[in-house]
Amino acid sequence: MKRFAVFNPEHDLALANGDAHYLAPRNIREMAHDLAPLMDYLAWDTPWGWDAAVVSHLHKSGIPRQELPTDTMLAALCTRSERITAHHLLQQMLPLSVHLTGESYVCRSLDDIKTYATQHSHLLLKAPLSGSGKGLRHLNLNHNHPSSRRSTSALTSTFKKIESWADALIRRHGYLTAEPYYDKVQDFAMEFIVADGQCHFIGYSLFTTDDHGRYDSNLLLRDADIEARLSEYIPRSVLHDVRHFVEAHCGLIVPAEWDTSRFPITFGIDMMIVNDRGQQSTVDGQHPIRPDGNSQFRIQNSAAQREQSQAYLNYAEPARNLNAEHYNSEFKLHPCVEINLRANMGIIAHEVRHHLMAPEATGIYRLTLFADHATLAAFDEEQRALYPALYRNGLLVRGYHPLTSTEGNARHLAYIIGGITQL
Repeated sequence: MKRFAVFNPEHDLALANGDAHYLAPRNIREMAHDLAPLMDYLAWDTPWGWDAAVVSHLHKSGIPRQELPTDTMLAALCTRSERITAHHLLQQMLPLSVHLTGESYVCRSLDDIKTYATQHSHLLLKAPLSGSGKGLRHLNLNHNHPSSRRSTSALTSTFKKIESWADALIRRHGYLTAEPYYDKVQDFAMEFIVADGQCHFIGYSLFTTDDHGRYDSNLLLRDADIEARLSEYIPRSVLHDVRHFVEAHCGLIVPAEWDTSRFPITFGIDMMIVNDRGQQSTVDGQHPIRPDGNSQFRIQNSAAQREQSQAYLNYAEPARNLNAEHYNSEFKLHPCVEINLRANMGIIAHEVRHHLMAPEATGIYRLTLFADHATLAAFDEEQRALYPALYRNGLLVRGYHPLTSTEGNARHLAYIIGGITQL
């Protein structure tokens, strides 16, 4: 029986709050309840994320305090969970290859932000502690007037919209980070686990987010096939160099105070392939594979659903040169966009594919929030009809398979559809 297997998606909020008695907003508590079965797919005895609030919860549940992480361990983990860790790791990674790119700036005052903004027309500002698309603000100067793009008046007008937010963060944490807005081609992540002082690569996560930066879905492929897709943009060797660097230098992420022999810990590093032509994207949300951002179930038997269903029924793997090592020099790898020092949906997706799906199967893993349970139930019924499940030796080959309950009052649903190869 897993003693620590607690789904606490409020982890990032709890870290930022710092109170052992932190109570998550009602909507987050509802999500935690609906999606709790996802923790059954993890092979490790760990909560979603370690923080003072989950330790307090586990202690109240009957686990002796001496069998839980110490306050010193928690404080060190909280410090390493801040975005400045990603900033430092990025600086260490960039010399690895000319095929890497990325820029991050630590702003310790409002003037620092203004100074950095004079060098870039579009910035993404990030709070030290946040997750799931929260704690982010865009600072986008007037793109319709290039001549005045970096003018004092344009900057002042735009800056007023985020000034109070930025000032509050700097007063509380001492800094925030800023980075250019990139012309993104593909999101992905590398997932790791540290146990007994050793860091091991779990696998790749090929994912999408919605227009607010919140997690949406994963493409379920073998790691070798994900790597082959990424190597269409950058050399495969660069991916290996980055992976091996993280394994060898995990001490830059997991603090020495954390006892990984007693409490194995997972983490993921979000990365992205970018078009590095020297120009930033000037269009918010520019993303070739970005979903429409509408997480609600729309219309039963919609044209889009019928088209996707037909593609599923007629599926044949498109011809791809999976061994291609050619790449376009315009594309580069940003090796450290975010560090999630906790479990994440990419790890869940990887383990679900490994344990529930046939070795050769492909598919998608997705989370969806519905307006009410009736809508969830209608969606579940439709998906069963559109994507009838086929199993072999108890493993999913193709079709729809819910991972969480479709009963009760649930509004959140995690599911997979085997046989689909595009998000």
